[in-house]
Amino acid sequence: MGLALLIIPITLTYLGKDRYGLWMLALSTLSFVTLLDAGISPTLKNKMAESFARKDEEAFHHYASGGWLLACSVMAVGAVFIPIIAFVDWSAVYGVTGQVPRSEVQNLTLACFGISVLSVALSFIEALFAARMLLGTVYVYNTATAFLSVAAVLAAIHLHAGLVVLAITASASAIVARLALLFTAHRRGMIRFSLSFRRFGSLLRDVLPTSASFVGIQLANVTIGAVPNLITSRLAGLSSVAILSIGQRVVTLPLVFVAAVVPVLWPAFTIAWAKGDKAWIRRQFVRLAGTTAALLSVYACAITFGGPAILRLWLHGSVSVPQPVLAALGIWLVLQSIGHWVSTFLCSITDLHSQLICYATQAIASAVFGALLGVAYGLPGIIAGVTIALALANLAPLGWRVYSSLRPSVECPSL
Repeated sequence: MGLALLIIPITLTYLGKDRYGLWMLALSTLSFVTLLDAGISPTLKNKMAESFARKDEEAFHHYASGGWLLACSVMAVGAVFIPIIAFVDWSAVYGVTGQVPRSEVQNLTLACFGISVLSVALSFIEALFAARMLLGTVYVYNTATAFLSVAAVLAAIHLHAGLVVLAITASASAIVARLALLFTAHRRGMIRFSLSFRRFGSLLRDVLPTSASFVGIQLANVTIGAVPNLITSRLAGLSSVAILSIGQRVVTLPLVFVAAVVPVLWPAFTIAWAKGDKAWIRRQFVRLAGTTAALLSVYACAITFGGPAILRLWLHGSVSVPQPVLAALGIWLVLQSIGHWVSTFLCSITDLHSQLICYATQAIASAVFGALLGVAYGLPGIIAGVTIALALANLAPLGWRVYSSLRPSVECPSL
């Protein structure tokens, strides 16, 4: 994320606001690709973490091999969807008819879809390392490939590549990192590629009841993530999508550090819950959520007041992000950071039903509030609508759920 921020001024100047906004719109809209794993990948992460906590290597390898067959299945399903993606008129979906040639919109969407399918298919490999508390290896590989990605993007721009080539180049680093991690895991004996499709059926019967809730949560999250850009595109055009996307990237930069810690704490919470150590979970949750919210509140204030001037210098005046937009994004940032910890804890103990209801409610509320306030107040109104939905439909009820689960009088149920 930090490296990606460094090349935003270059890519924005090279592509222009409309094409840069189209790229960001396509990425957020195609986030529905995460549904192709049917919620099985996060379920496997919990199963692998539980097996690791019990020191049951056979069970761990069973679920790890299932993750590999899941990856193959996702790629196969993705290939089936390619003709459907090609058939859809994405210019009409995005509401950008006439702003960018239809052929370019179609090609960009197909390229982003293909990259997203490969990325989702291979996402299980990071879960495998997380379950064994080996995320340091993941960070090293991701950092190395991120540097290579920046170099490749700069080379593509130097060679005057088009938007489609640039999008593929910028997104390929995650796939390269995960392939390298897969090779490393196989070399270390962490995965055997030995699960037959017959045994895969029994594994699916084991994980599908839980994964059904995960996929419902993923669907709601896809909607929540796509709503702001889709509303912005239809109300204000692609240039406003570029403004919103740049504002989001700058304001949400601290979430990179939260995202670096969350994968460690997910399996750690799972292991502690399995051992009945609720006091440790409570201490860690309060400390992490409180510290994160406090630090990000300071950052939100700083970016609200100093952000417009910094962005003008950084982007050489090509895009200006208004202060009300940064202020609204700052409030959303603080609430979302708390939401990360709430969701991490509840997912780690496979408490999914309440999350599914709350995320679905949040998705609907985001669309309704975002559209209504967007018509009245523009970009700040869209962000405010999404933030209100986050606070009322998600944080309030799920925060109470966490409190109820971690009360000293409540026993830890078996996972």
